[in-house]
Amino acid sequence: MNLSQIYASWNTFWFKPQLPTPVALFRIAVGLITINLYFLTRSNAQDFYGPTGLISAATMNQWWGSTPQFNLLWFLPASADHLLTALLVSGILLTIGLLSRASAFCVFIIMLTLDSRNHFVFHPAFALLRVMALYLSLSHCGDVFSIDRVIRRLRNGKSQVIESAPWAKRLMQLQIIAVYWGALSFQLNGTAWPDGSAVYYATHLTEFQRFPIPICDNLTVCQFIGIGTMLIELSLCTLIWVREVRYWVLLAGLILHLGIEYSMVFIPLLQPLMISSYLLFIDPNDVNKIIQWGRSKCTR
Repeated sequence: MNLSQIYASWNTFWFKPQLPTPVALFRIAVGLITINLYFLTRSNAQDFYGPTGLISAATMNQWWGSTPQFNLLWFLPASADHLLTALLVSGILLTIGLLSRASAFCVFIIMLTLDSRNHFVFHPAFALLRVMALYLSLSHCGDVFSIDRVIRRLRNGKSQVIESAPWAKRLMQLQIIAVYWGALSFQLNGTAWPDGSAVYYATHLTEFQRFPIPICDNLTVCQFIGIGTMLIELSLCTLIWVREVRYWVLLAGLILHLGIEYSMVFIPLLQPLMISSYLLFIDPNDVNKIIQWGRSKCTR
């Protein structure tokens, strides 16, 4: 492969126009997860983010030190309840696809503000949701399955979905790869995962346990799950780019995350968000085939 071929492959990967249907489906999923986040945190809004919260704003500012931060509360006379209400509205608009890009950016800004106000209640799911909202605001997520598209059709009469450069989708895909690579790197840094002890202890912490898994009382089973988890994560970093095996890799990842969601209450919303991100790896043509198949079934 010469330099011109590498350059052509690079341009194809980032800029060859594609239908935005996978991104639009992911937009809907992110909107629903954002709505779920509102209901998950609203009862503790004042405790976490209020002026008399568990951690004061002054303490949080001292903890951040010279680290650059952005906080809407510095500029607007808003309360924690107002911010969470704005988050709910943004999540609803993102789900239905009204002002899609602006709604996604609002989710990003509000999440950034909440993190700045109290970083200690944030966890990986919140951080991933925040950055995915930013990427969605840069994408053509409202071009299909949205009220935005209906409005455009009423204005110009065009019904065909226009292909666009997928660079924002590629950023989201690479972000997911980075999540798996980070997890795999951590697991390889020691023996807890290969020898099964990580799985054993994780599934026996009663405060995080949703449903017991009796087979994890056996250390050999825990070793199998630990090594299998690392192999799945490695595949999700590498083989997911191979079209012939991509959907099998996604299926393995789906089983992994469903297993975690079934057994543990550890990081709320992370498993639904990771599973939803698999929509980004589905070929747009396959999405259209599924939609056409569904329509044919409904018209019978």
